[in-house]
Amino acid sequence: MLLYEKEKYRWFSRAWNESGQAPYRPFVLLYNLFTSGDIHDNAINVPIKKFKGIKPPSKYLTGFSQVIKKPHLLFNKLANYGFTFEGLQNNKVTDNDIVISYPDNSKLLYLLKMLADKAGNTNRLSDFLCCSFRL
Repeated sequence: MLLYEKEKYRWFSRAWNESGQAPYRPFVLLYNLFTSGDIHDNAINVPIKKFKGIKPPSKYLTGFSQVIKKPHLLFNKLANYGFTFEGLQNNKVTDNDIVISYPDNSKLLYLLKMLADKAGNTNRLSDFLCCSFRL
């Protein structure tokens, strides 16, 4: 999923940084969805006003940029991983609330929701992305 070949660019250049963060972007979207939603009947309901109102902290505090660019591509990637989303139109956010489910194993949603809430309370996005034992 790398955007650029890191070997062709200087360290800490824009292309080098974007290439390193690209694999985490779908999971940053999941983190934002999970922290702004609530679990009901084996699904996570995300109010659209709460999701659109997310103000990401500085990337220097977390090490990762939490700005969500091109979410329709990220929703598509997450759908390939088995997540299902209701309330989207062609994988684009509309004015409807978003409902997330994972039909293969609904307990995974509970686990990811707990990890996201804990990471949000302690401002440890990097631990959520790595599924660190610290959470």
